[in-house]
Amino acid sequence: MYSAHLIVSLHRKARMMRKAMLLTLLSVLALFACTDHRYPTTLVAADSLCAVNPDSALSLLTQYKDSIQTASKAHRMYYHLLLADAKNKTYVDMTSDSILKEVADYYDRHGSANEQMRAHYLLGCAYRDMGEAPMALQCYQDAVDKADTTDMSCITLLYKIHGQMAYLFYNEYMPEHNLDELRQAEHYAWLAGDTLAALSTQDLKANAYEELNMNDSVITIHTRTIDALKLNGFVHQAYQVMGALIHALIADDRLSEAMEVMSDYEKNSCLFDPHGNISSGYEIYYYAKGMCFLKRNVPDSASYYFRKELQYGKTENDTLASYTGLHLLYTMKHIPDSAMKYAQLRISKTDSIYENTASKSMYRIQAMFDYSRQQDVALQKTRLANQVSLILLIAVFIIIIGILSFIYYRYRQKILTQTRFDNYQQTVDQLRQEEYDLKKIHKTEYMLLEKEKTQKINELKQTIIEMEKRNPYFLEKRLRTAPITNHFKKVASNLGHLEYLDWKTLSSYMKQENPVFIDFLNNNQLRDDEYKLCLLVRLYFSNSQICNVCELKPTHVSMMRKRLSVKLFNKELDPKEFDERIQLIC
Repeated sequence: MYSAHLIVSLHRKARMMRKAMLLTLLSVLALFACTDHRYPTTLVAADSLCAVNPDSALSLLTQYKDSIQTASKAHRMYYHLLLADAKNKTYVDMTSDSILKEVADYYDRHGSANEQMRAHYLLGCAYRDMGEAPMALQCYQDAVDKADTTDMSCITLLYKIHGQMAYLFYNEYMPEHNLDELRQAEHYAWLAGDTLAALSTQDLKANAYEELNMNDSVITIHTRTIDALKLNGFVHQAYQVMGALIHALIADDRLSEAMEVMSDYEKNSCLFDPHGNISSGYEIYYYAKGMCFLKRNVPDSASYYFRKELQYGKTENDTLASYTGLHLLYTMKHIPDSAMKYAQLRISKTDSIYENTASKSMYRIQAMFDYSRQQDVALQKTRLANQVSLILLIAVFIIIIGILSFIYYRYRQKILTQTRFDNYQQTVDQLRQEEYDLKKIHKTEYMLLEKEKTQKINELKQTIIEMEKRNPYFLEKRLRTAPITNHFKKVASNLGHLEYLDWKTLSSYMKQENPVFIDFLNNNQLRDDEYKLCLLVRLYFSNSQICNVCELKPTHVSMMRKRLSVKLFNKELDPKEFDERIQLIC
């Protein structure tokens, strides 16, 4: 939050200076643009301006709009690429993906790695502005796949792409994925030599750890970032981060440290006027200070700052924070009427914020569904028009081969199962005979024979155990009825919750019962979330149960299945075929 205000403030201050430099920059850039003969001088100049003065670049491109209509396709595609870049950098929302899809397709066929990467990145930004997060993530991933990591311009863009992906995962409340993308963004920011961007990205990881309730990590990251910013001369930015550190220290009840940081913050951050009032947009600090006083049992001061937050705060979060603080205050003071009043106000405000968030999430899900349905219809029409005969022939051939393979496989499985069962039944009968003989031996004094028979029985019991371990029927029965499996089923039915140790126990149990399956997963170097999905599929969990256990959305689970089918079986399988293949590994 604090970093965002800083960026906007610096952007506004620099804008007037940039406009004053426009004429000089255009003259200089026009001279350098003469070295690129592929595109008009104006477009090359606008491309250079996008990096230093995107407002001027957008103005220049807008003026050039009529001239580009009669230009060649290469020039038009370049123009629309630059226009999207300028809009993205000047925070102008893009409301359509049609032109940028054409641009991305054109550069996939005719562009360099940098141009392809840039086109797919900007298409992802368009989907981001349109609220279609799944499509934005797909485009960002396409851009990453096209990157040339030996090109410094690609390195810089990779930092931005991973930062955008992290932002989308943050909005979708997926902290693990958010952390993964932030680590990538920080890595490429360091490679690009952008110290401030790298440190800012490092600090954003605190948001993900906060969602994971790892407050110690939150405090550590904020503290480390502040020290690094000061060390590198970014003192003002360090104080922006300090506001978040104060909230984390108070939440962790480290009040003495919080008071020291607040004193430094109020004296040196340049955000406070002589009367102690903080700059507009930072009023949430009053809530933090009020909570500090409340935890130190100074209710009058706490009340003062909570009401100051309520009076001057401009966002719904400010209002919610003040209601929360006042509710806690009156609860501590044992004034039930006031406590109930602010509790009700807090609940009402929380419901309002939740409704807004939920409606946006439903819009994103609906947008993804509509887009996918339109794409499927278009793809089916194209295939029916151009490849009907070929597809039917291939489909019939594949079906015949599949049926024959399936019949042969079932036949072999039936023979193998029957053989194993016969051996098992023979061993059981032999055990019963030996037990009967042992009972007769007990009536005699042949102790040596009794010992021999006892040893034989133990050997046969061990043989049966080994047979049961190798028999898929008993393996599947054990897996389905194991206590750890039942625990996960309760969680899938919302009758319990998981701890980190539960996943470790499940993995160890599968390693013991089905080492072939675990070795298969380990050999393919899966990510943690992919590994967990494969475990649940092997245990016959349904799609909805997997979503409940892993706290994932169905669309995300479907995307993971597609990636895993290619990674594990080298081709894209439908969900049912993917599950059957996983469940046959033993």
